[in-house]
Amino acid sequence: MFTNFIHAPHGEMLCIERINNEHLEKELFRMGVTTQSIVYRMNAELDMHTVKIRHKGGDTVLSGGMGGKILAHLDDGRIIALTEMKVGEKGHIEAVGGGEEFLSAMKNLGLEQTQEFEMIRILPPMEYITLINKNRRERLSEGMAAKIIGKLENGETVQFANSSAGSNFVVEKVIGGENAQKIMQAFNIKQGDILILESVENAPTYCLGQGEHFILANKEGLRIYLKKDQAEAIIVSYTDTNHNEELAE
Repeated sequence: MFTNFIHAPHGEMLCIERINNEHLEKELFRMGVTTQSIVYRMNAELDMHTVKIRHKGGDTVLSGGMGGKILAHLDDGRIIALTEMKVGEKGHIEAVGGGEEFLSAMKNLGLEQTQEFEMIRILPPMEYITLINKNRRERLSEGMAAKIIGKLENGETVQFANSSAGSNFVVEKVIGGENAQKIMQAFNIKQGDILILESVENAPTYCLGQGEHFILANKEGLRIYLKKDQAEAIIVSYTDTNHNEELAE
């Protein structure tokens, strides 16, 4: 199917067919994005600030989308979104805005209602350089790394975001909603895969204007923040899996 980038689905691999803006085409070319480049539309929730909190069960990394669904009751009496907390502030989980799927994800991370915790770090956009099954290398965003749960060589269950460099990490599950699951499928990461964290680097990001943004990303870790008119100028193609499934029935 063909559409402009604004109406492209989140998480699907997209092929850029043409760019109907000469200036934008030149700008994207400088960043290594051209016609026939394979990209995807990143959900804004995955791009929100990822944070690290400390609680009785240890340290947990929360993607911005997850943190934004949790209301924190701070020790000073304020009730705010967890992602609005500053480093060093303490409180407990007051309420959770997600459904059963999100509650299950929290449980997998060792978090529960009334859990006391401290905000210890706000993470900038990062990419985790990862060797998968010792035969291919991918760059995972910090939000993606936070959603992969698995075991270290010593048997400890952790998030991949908390994995040690150079150690084998066996994938047990991927937490998160449909968009997160689609992106993991696009990266072909599944239960039983062996991941080895090689390094963590700053993610290359480019903002092409102010206001509402549509995030174009690729598997090399690039993130480009497009204005609405720029996103409209990019025509992409993708496979409509839902349509194909209907035809098969």
